[in-house]
Amino acid sequence: MHITADLHMHTRLSFCGQDEATVENYIRQAPELGLTRLGFTDHMWDSAVPGMPWWYRQTDIQNVEHVLQLKSVLAAHRGCGVELLMGCEAEYDCPGRGVALTEAAAEQFDFIIASSTHTHNVMPKAFYDPPRRHAEFMLQAYEDMLNAPVSRYFTAMAHPFHAVCCPYGHELPMAAITDDEYKRIFDMTAKRGIAVEINIKCLVGHQEQFASELERQPHLRMFRIARDCGCRFTFGTDCHHPEKQRMIRFAPQIAALLELKEDDLHPLAR
Repeated sequence: MHITADLHMHTRLSFCGQDEATVENYIRQAPELGLTRLGFTDHMWDSAVPGMPWWYRQTDIQNVEHVLQLKSVLAAHRGCGVELLMGCEAEYDCPGRGVALTEAAAEQFDFIIASSTHTHNVMPKAFYDPPRRHAEFMLQAYEDMLNAPVSRYFTAMAHPFHAVCCPYGHELPMAAITDDEYKRIFDMTAKRGIAVEINIKCLVGHQEQFASELERQPHLRMFRIARDCGCRFTFGTDCHHPEKQRMIRFAPQIAALLELKEDDLHPLAR
């Protein structure tokens, strides 16, 4: 299976994006990578939702208005031979047990991916130990986001159950989640018509040192359960620099390991 859409990309509008992470640079290398659809998903926290964490207030406030600056840039490149989608990566609102995005703001995007696993930003530090408690936080956050009214705008759940910037191995909280817990959460995901993101960076690693050991990754157990629950999938490199988008070349290998067919992909991922 050839994957032609990368639906998780960051530009320099994200605080963690590199200077080279520009629309122009991503477009330039898309044909070489076989990509015909690019989805831009910069980090944001809607200012209309109280409790914006410090991370979103660094330098420029990463709110809806900040992210939507990209819209005019994408419009200027229409007709470039690559379909460009204006998206965002919505955050879990821990105090409000919901999503840091209003429905009015959600309507301004072509698609939305939702993250419940930026635990380094939104989870109390006491929840890191033991890993089971960390896992329970992510399960609750995921379910809270699914149950939020704004979830009807979600395309996919980003890097599910992979704790970002975890101080210990991400495999520990993932191992603490049972098959039955995964099944319950992915049954809910499938019923809502929301896809599950296969985040290539999480599977392959920043330095691609795990590329030859993909079958060992704990994510595959999770994805197989999601597949059996009827979930559809998207692929995203989660790149913050054009060089990292080259990880998309591992997508066919991952799809083969999961025995995915074309129908298993969300329409935007085809």
